[in-house]
Amino acid sequence: MSFLKESFGVLSARIISICIAIVTGIITTRYLGPTGKGMLVLLSNIPSLIIAFGNLGIGNANLYFLGQKKYSIEKIVSNSITVSIFLGLTLYLLGIMFFIIFKESLFHDIPFFYAFICFSIIPFLLFQKYSQYIFLGKDLISVRNKLYVFPSIVKFFMVMVFIVILGYRVVGVLILDVITYSIGLFFTYYLLRKITSIRLGFDRKLVVESVKFGIIPFAALLIINLNFKADIYMVKYYLDSKEVGLYSLGVSIAEMLWLVPEAISLVLFAKVSNIDKSKDKYFTSKVCRFSLNVSTIGTVILFFTADKLIPLMYGNDFVPSVMPLKILLPGIVMMNLYLILHADLTARGKALVTLKVFLLALVVNILLNIKMIPAYGINGAAFSSTVSYSLGAILLAYIYSKITGTSFAALFIMKKDDYTEYVFPKIKTLFSFKR
Repeated sequence: MSFLKESFGVLSARIISICIAIVTGIITTRYLGPTGKGMLVLLSNIPSLIIAFGNLGIGNANLYFLGQKKYSIEKIVSNSITVSIFLGLTLYLLGIMFFIIFKESLFHDIPFFYAFICFSIIPFLLFQKYSQYIFLGKDLISVRNKLYVFPSIVKFFMVMVFIVILGYRVVGVLILDVITYSIGLFFTYYLLRKITSIRLGFDRKLVVESVKFGIIPFAALLIINLNFKADIYMVKYYLDSKEVGLYSLGVSIAEMLWLVPEAISLVLFAKVSNIDKSKDKYFTSKVCRFSLNVSTIGTVILFFTADKLIPLMYGNDFVPSVMPLKILLPGIVMMNLYLILHADLTARGKALVTLKVFLLALVVNILLNIKMIPAYGINGAAFSSTVSYSLGAILLAYIYSKITGTSFAALFIMKKDDYTEYVFPKIKTLFSFKR
């Protein structure tokens, strides 16, 4: 019940954040149009990819070392601040170099100063990423939830000022991102000050151990991020910014179905890192079954409402986003399984398994995109992603069942106990009223 409560807390924070982000996204998407949306997606995805590429797994190590009480929180916080400053500036320069190198092939219609503004949030993102894992390691999940929701609220009001009132377009969104993350930085600092003293410091031994522990999970997450984002840049390479905008909208809506597994996997990683792995070997399989079924229900609803939903929310210019969204949905559901099993295996020290599985999936995704995008456009990109996600998830589920001795079918099919233990009591609670 504690696990469910904490997962629900993370889920609630994500739902609040997503709801605010949806309203913010509707406003910006309507003002920017497909081409402006495409330019924004191409740029804004780079900082997250750079962070995935260069964070070295220190965030995961922070959570693990705090959970195991191997290092003091003071030392971990001071080390994280110092590393995020110097590593963040290095990654910023790498982002600028990436933009310059691929200027002609990917970013020919995007001014350089857009990249200069956009990439400046990289140090802020890195510090917040490290801090979120610190709060999880101290079992302060509610504090971490505040840190997740706060930037969304700030960004909403900034959008109203920069986009609606002042009439800025792409550059306005980029500037408000910098302002939002700057405010988030101070909020993060404030929350950290409440649990420990803060100072600049560098512990070489801690950094080396953090990288050694986190490098495999870091590499696995890097491959996952590349798998999620590769199709965006391949669409741009073969097509144009307008098609990127249309495709990315379908992707962003479909990825909302990851709300449940992302919340669960975050708490699951923290829990499995701190408990005896043999205590309940069927625990993760229960989590998988529950997440898959909830996501499947959401998928069916979204599939039959997408034709009306997208034009209503984003305008008729985005009607071509409907089909790629529908094609993506099966793969998005299967990725629920991957996110949860990746969290479990990482906490067991077996992140190398997920790295190998999704390295294969990434190769399949790229090869399919090369064939499918020129022939079928953004629908081909969606099909390639669905095949890649499904292949990776099913293969990982098979390997996980062999490693843990869990039945392969138990990861997918709901059991009678699932309903009697979780579903029926909740339904009874909802429909019971005190007289």
